[in-house]
This record gives sequence, structure tokens and C-alpha cells, in this order.
Amino acid sequence: TFGEVVKVPPDVCRIIHVRVPLQSKLTLDQLHVDKRLWDFSQRLVPRVDHALRRVGLLGPEEDTTPS
Repeated sequence: TFGEVVKVPPDVCRIIHVRVPLQSKLTLDQLHVDKRLWDFSQRLVPRVDHALRRVGLLGPEEDTTPS
């Protein structure tokens, strides 16, 4: 396991499955950074913060805005 287990209700989170690398000898220069998720950051970050607050992993008024 990776540590503490927290159950998140399905209306709060979806699971994304990522497979193990098939080409383990690729260098960082050969890897592709998929930035598509960044297109959703304005809506996604507040919702993730809300979910973390609901399960007690983020304080009620912590500022998560990047400096």
C-alpha cells in the first residue's frame, strides 16, 4: 500500500488508471508531457480542494493559490 487509505465517494472523484511503462529504458527527453489536464485546472483545483476538505485531508481555509 501507499499509506493511509481514504474512501472518496464516487460523486466526488473518478479513478484514472495508468499502466506500467512498456518501454522502461526511455529517457526524460523521450517522454511526452500530456498537458491536456491543465485545460481544466480552473474548475478542477477547487473541486479537488473541496474533496480533500470533505475527507479531512485539507484544512477548512488553507490557501492553495500558487504564489
